[in-house]
Amino acid sequence: MTLDITVTDVNDHDPEWTQFIPAVSVRENEKVGTSVVDLRATDMDEGLNGEIEYSIALGTNGTSLFDVKKFDDRAELRVAMSLIGSSGSQLVTVVATDKGSPRRSASVDVMVTVVDMNLHRPVFIHPDESVYNVTSRFLPKVTVPEVTVQVYWSLEITPTG
Repeated sequence: MTLDITVTDVNDHDPEWTQFIPAVSVRENEKVGTSVVDLRATDMDEGLNGEIEYSIALGTNGTSLFDVKKFDDRAELRVAMSLIGSSGSQLVTVVATDKGSPRRSASVDVMVTVVDMNLHRPVFIHPDESVYNVTSRFLPKVTVPEVTVQVYWSLEITPTG
């Protein structure tokens, strides 16, 4: 008499992120589809219980700016729309969910800094730019109530003698 025993995997493991996700940055003028960071999660279960799908959780300020594209064994966080005008810190929560029943998941927060690339030229809005006389280089007096300036500088000291 032969007895066949089949052991079926139970979905008893959550996906686990395999790497530490540091803060990352991307320029505001990157093209849609540009990869921002590679992501990878694994699941100790077998079959569908161990297959992972990636998504972005709703409710963070970076939710609409980025998407996740899955490849064989990894995923990429990618630029989903123009980032122009979105400079600053954007929080994106990426979720890895297995295909088991019940579905199990794990999330990771990715802090993406969108870097302002100074893409816009200064524009005269008041007084009218037609008042500026290019020949005499005369610019009418303009009163500015308050100005905040951020200065980046470096100092190089060269020994002499």
